[in-house]
Amino acid sequence: DLVGALVNRLEGWSVPVARLKRWSDGYLVELDACPWAEEHTTGSGGAAVMIRASGAFDFTCLHAHCGRRDWRDFRATMEGRS
Repeated sequence: DLVGALVNRLEGWSVPVARLKRWSDGYLVELDACPWAEEHTTGSGGAAVMIRASGAFDFTCLHAHCGRRDWRDFRATMEGRS
């Protein structure tokens, strides 16, 4: 269950989500706020976590400061908060 895997992962880190939707070959969850929002020049949104049909996770953010950040960065940040 891809949706369950994605939601459970984010809930485990207490990450608030805005919306879940189908995406490519999996699902995407829009985040309420990017973990690096303090670096954004406009707003705290624009970030999303995805799960592919293979079960692989991914992260993206529309802000330039996050352009090189990926799932490894997101996961490390979330695990570091625990």
